[in-house]
Amino acid sequence: SQWEYACRAGTTTMYSWEDDINATRANYSVSGLSQTRDVGYYAANPWGFFDMHGNVWEWTADWYQAAYPTGNPVVDPSGPASGSYRVLRGGSWGAGGAHLRSAKRLGNPPSSRDDHRGFRVGFQQQQQGSNGRKDDGHGGKGRRSGAGLDQRGGSPKGPCQARGAPA
Repeated sequence: SQWEYACRAGTTTMYSWEDDINATRANYSVSGLSQTRDVGYYAANPWGFFDMHGNVWEWTADWYQAAYPTGNPVVDPSGPASGSYRVLRGGSWGAGGAHLRSAKRLGNPPSSRDDHRGFRVGFQQQQQGSNGRKDDGHGGKGRRSGAGLDQRGGSPKGPCQARGAPA
C-alpha cells in the first residue's frame, strides 16, 4: 500500500519514529482526549506527513484480504483487485497503541461511518517558473495542485481538518 510507504517514511520500525508509543507522539486511547486533534499538533514523520499514526483511521483505496499482501511490504504490497472491504490504516483516537503501527490494517465495508474514520487530502506545492508562471511539471497541462497541504478530514462540506467521516 502506498499509505504504508508514506507512513514508514524510510524507517523499518513499528512506528515512523521508533518502536515505542506514548501520548506525546500520537492521539490514541492513552491520550485520554476521546476526540480528534488539529492536524499538525504532533510532529510530522521524517517525510513531513502529519498524523500518520492515530487521530482517525484513514480509508485507503486498497481492498482488504486476511493475509498480509504480497510484494515488497515496505514499498507497495499488492492486495486483491476487488473485494467487499476496504483497508483502514493508522489507528484512531480511540484505538490502542498496537493499532497505530505502520503495518497495521483493518478491513471494513466502504459504507461504514463513524467519528474514528476519515481520509487524507494532499496537495503538491507548485513551483514558480522563470517566466513568472507556475510550473505544474506537466507543461501547463493536465494536473492541478495546491499549496503544500497535508491534512486529514472526513467532511466534504467543510474545510479539511482531522475529523472522522460523517454518517
